Amino acid sequence: MAQNNLGDLYRRGQGTRQDKVLAYALFDLASTFYDDAKSAKSSLREEMTASEVAKAQKLSSALQAGTPLPKSSRAQE
Repeated sequence: MAQNNLGDLYRRGQGTRQDKVLAYALFDLASTFYDDAKSAKSSLREEMTASEVAKAQKLSSALQAGTPLPKSSRAQE
């Protein structure tokens, strides 16, 4: 649930810079355990380009492998 909540903050840019790629990656991680994250991920995907979604999926895989959370998805470029 924490990953879902953090994803929501990044999606809205509340308390941090808005980062849809990082938000999507966090929703993707949370969707394994939390149904609301599946809905959030699906909704956010409609706002993103194919390139952003691909980048988010790559980031999600890296996070699952134990990579620390980046300050922003721009750090992954």
